[in-house]
Amino acid sequence: MFPNKCPPTTIISMNYRFDPHFHMKIGSAIRPLRREGYLIIGTGGAVHNLYRNRWEPMLKYRDNFAQLTPPEGWALEFRQSVEDIFTQSRGPALRRGITRLMKHPQYRDAHGTDDHFMSACFVSGAAGDWEDEEEEFGRLGAETWELTNMCNSQFTLGSWRKS
Repeated sequence: MFPNKCPPTTIISMNYRFDPHFHMKIGSAIRPLRREGYLIIGTGGAVHNLYRNRWEPMLKYRDNFAQLTPPEGWALEFRQSVEDIFTQSRGPALRRGITRLMKHPQYRDAHGTDDHFMSACFVSGAAGDWEDEEEEFGRLGAETWELTNMCNSQFTLGSWRKS
């Protein structure tokens, strides 16, 4: 990914027992590291509910990417809402949009527990300040669907500049 020099990196754990605003405050607290050239990565899933996945392809073919059927409508709808927020919101609107997704009608279908969504709150805290309104909108880079209803989407917010 970075053949000449890897940016400074650190790991911060999240706790699903705390509300999304707590995770946004953590993201906001480490936000100044962006100006120092740190790369901030949040991991999770746009749609990640282990209870709603189709496990048959994994059991039959030992392949979690085998898609015997397309994703269900609720998964596609929530995934599209996630993309809309990341690609059409900046600054504080990004923070508000991410927290509003937790009230989306398909949120609980898309996330059986909150732990795989908290990284979106963390990242929007780090990239959702007033001065971020001047940056480009987020971009969808890559995406995989697995186990029929689980979607892993990779969004880029801002850019990393070598310091």
